[in-house]
Amino acid sequence: MADVRTCALGGGAAPALAQLAPDQLAAVAEPRHTARIIAPAGSGKTRVLTERARHLVTERGIPAQQIALIAFNKRAQQEMSERTADMPGLQVRTLNAIGLAIVNGSRPFAARDDRRATIDEPEVRRILASLVQFPRRRNADPLSPWLEALTAARLGERDPVQVERSYGGDVDGFAEVFPRYRAELRRRGQADFDEQVVLAVEALETERTTLTTARAVCRYLLVDEFQDLTPAHLHLVRLLAGPEGNVFAVGDDDQTIYGYNGADPAWLIDFSTYFPGAAEHALTVNYRCPPDVVEVADRLLRHNRRRVPKVIHAARSADGLTLHPSTDDTVSVTLDIVRSAVAAGTTPSDIAVLTRVNSLLAPVQAALVGAGIPVTGGVGREFVQRTSVHAALAWLRLADGGPFAGSDLDEALRRPSRGLSPKVGEWVAEQRSLDGIRRLATRLNSERDADRVAALATDIERLARTSGTEARLLMLRDGLGLGASVAGLDRQRHGMNRAAQSDDLLALVQLARLAPSGDFEQWLTRTLAQPWSSGGVTLSTVHRVKGLEWPTVVVHHASDDQFPHRLADDLEEERRLFHVAITRCSSRVHVVAADTPSPFIAQLTNEPPPPRAGGDTRPAIPVARSSQAAPARPGHDLTTADAALFAELKDLRRHLAQGKPAYVVFGDAVLDTIARTRPTDLEAFACIPGVGPAKLGQYGQAFVDAVNGFEASFSD
Repeated sequence: MADVRTCALGGGAAPALAQLAPDQLAAVAEPRHTARIIAPAGSGKTRVLTERARHLVTERGIPAQQIALIAFNKRAQQEMSERTADMPGLQVRTLNAIGLAIVNGSRPFAARDDRRATIDEPEVRRILASLVQFPRRRNADPLSPWLEALTAARLGERDPVQVERSYGGDVDGFAEVFPRYRAELRRRGQADFDEQVVLAVEALETERTTLTTARAVCRYLLVDEFQDLTPAHLHLVRLLAGPEGNVFAVGDDDQTIYGYNGADPAWLIDFSTYFPGAAEHALTVNYRCPPDVVEVADRLLRHNRRRVPKVIHAARSADGLTLHPSTDDTVSVTLDIVRSAVAAGTTPSDIAVLTRVNSLLAPVQAALVGAGIPVTGGVGREFVQRTSVHAALAWLRLADGGPFAGSDLDEALRRPSRGLSPKVGEWVAEQRSLDGIRRLATRLNSERDADRVAALATDIERLARTSGTEARLLMLRDGLGLGASVAGLDRQRHGMNRAAQSDDLLALVQLARLAPSGDFEQWLTRTLAQPWSSGGVTLSTVHRVKGLEWPTVVVHHASDDQFPHRLADDLEEERRLFHVAITRCSSRVHVVAADTPSPFIAQLTNEPPPPRAGGDTRPAIPVARSSQAAPARPGHDLTTADAALFAELKDLRRHLAQGKPAYVVFGDAVLDTIARTRPTDLEAFACIPGVGPAKLGQYGQAFVDAVNGFEASFSD
């Protein structure tokens, strides 16, 4: 992504070498064609790239047709094209665009017979749906992990078998489906986004003419945001560069924040390994941020061990960092900051509020809309359909009194799970009042079922007696177990860039504080449906704004479970992400700390400890929770009782698979663990390795019922 701010360096497409600062000019005029340029936030790296291209043409006599400026995305490509409009023949493309041109043999690349039409995500979903049978369930997207797995296998260049294992049951059969999916694309003459790169790599590795022509066309590669390449993109760059290795890489290892897609700071840290003999140059001036922001950002990053050491200076003099005291009402603080800025004359479009996950944008969005301040970005009405939000709203409707809706009772039985059989669940869903639920409990033959149905009625009554929407949501989350229940859905989501279920519930509680008396759900839906304004305050997650800037930035709700996020596995990347957040400002950044503040806030002002002499230089990254090791031969070393249950579970699996392969339900290793641990409710079942959210919802209750039925018969 490119730095949007250009006023300090000059704009326009005319030659601008005289406008470059000394460190930038030195990078542009680097005598070697292979170089690593470390360009920290706000250092004008896009200007350096475009002027490097101009320097090669005007000073080195390189034909523009042999130079490829590689943009990270379409936005950066447009900016580079505007700056080099006076250089006909210069290629300004993304790596995906180059890949597709190679695949289709588009000029100036070598002609090929295998042409592919591009398809978007909806078509990818349709193809996957033709290859894999997915359950139709409300509030679930079973295709989503498959889309992620396709990217992990191709752009991450990972073994499909390992990818399948990493998803904990959500993409069972992926290793088999993966080649079938690619074959279907080939049969249709199509390529999705990831396939553009993979097909180009395969063509370059197997077709001499394709490779020779591509290297002549891309003799000089000037690559932006080098640290954000995936392994497949890096593979493509190295193939295009060839033995000469004319790769001018510009980027910042301290801004590697897309690790979940395969980006790695090693691409820059170990650049000379990939391109031997490369020169090195560092840009040293941040032209965007105030000096106190530059200072604390530098101190924060020095807590990371896996990085290129840097010395960064600010080009400006005015300070612009405000650290707000910890509070349990971060929404009010952020609203006051924005309202004060607007009252002082700042236009809303010059303000951005940034969060770690998009869930927490919802209450800020509601607060600003309620204050009459326009916004752009945030969340839409789909927020109310998220799993934990949908469940919480169902409980709130039950607490408001009858007649109950069967769908609400069904949702309440599932989250948190009562461990009832499907038949008893159907009977509960037929009731329309608390008295009806209690009468049903007295008619049930099973004492266990009767107690659980009666407990449901008691919980609904407890919630109804709690006054106020916010108090009810807190009771539901912390007292009735919804928080613990939905947390199990996140068990397999570590290392992926997404909100946790608890983030959604926190956002819902904060929204309840803002809501007027009356129908909370109606107010929420109406508020989130308000149209965005192109001139409004930008509401965004940090991942979406790298390369952008605003005069005023608010880093909202900096808590210890947001920065670093509770689902993150890479502590150093989370620290880099916080650094990206605070360096989006050109005038002032406000860091709004939650009641349990992010440890990164203290690291802004506290120097890192000195490295241990001779100590490990690898990054301090938390180790992901290990899963229980499955036996070498599942089911073959069980006790007599466990073996009997294992056999029953296999019979159940055969029934649920309906003629499909066993892995469609669960593998033997999962059944072995079920037989050993005997989970009696969905919360316990969710903790079994190999049980992801999709499988939990589709098959969990059936297996829990089987375990409970076995234990009851075994005890008799």
